[in-house]
Amino acid sequence: MSLTNHASKSPQGRMPVVILIDMQTGFFPGIREERKEQLVASQRSILCHCADQDIPVCVLEFNNYGETIPELADLLAKIPRVKTLLKSHDDGFTNPELKETLDGWEAEKLIIMGINADYCVLETAKSAIRNEFQIVTAPSLIAGLPSHSEDDSIDWYSRNGTVRKRLLPLVRNVA
Repeated sequence: MSLTNHASKSPQGRMPVVILIDMQTGFFPGIREERKEQLVASQRSILCHCADQDIPVCVLEFNNYGETIPELADLLAKIPRVKTLLKSHDDGFTNPELKETLDGWEAEKLIIMGINADYCVLETAKSAIRNEFQIVTAPSLIAGLPSHSEDDSIDWYSRNGTVRKRLLPLVRNVA
């Protein structure tokens, strides 16, 4: 699918959905400013595409870590289908509303973006696979603290889903 077409259902009849995980003010202390800028810029590119193409976005926020950062919240307000869900565990699927929302949107492929790639993002991706969703991400869309793994578990994501090394092919092939 090109960027000029509106989001359409895949050949199997199901929609892609973006999941934005824990991009909250409380998770950024300890992240290098340069890494934060790259992460946010990449995620903004995806969210702009979602706004233009009516691709649904599910925002997961960990309880007591603040709101989604303003740099992303402004774009989320422009997306026609956005659902924000709170969670109190690393795995977003511990909130049953996540699965219900994805099923309601007829999701098949999940574009995974967020912070703490080795924990919250990883646990949510594992449950997505257990729930028979396909996962797609890119190194520029996920990040962890410097004390976490050096590669943000990208090998795991490669073995269990699709990892795009560059952002442009991911955006062009989101559906």
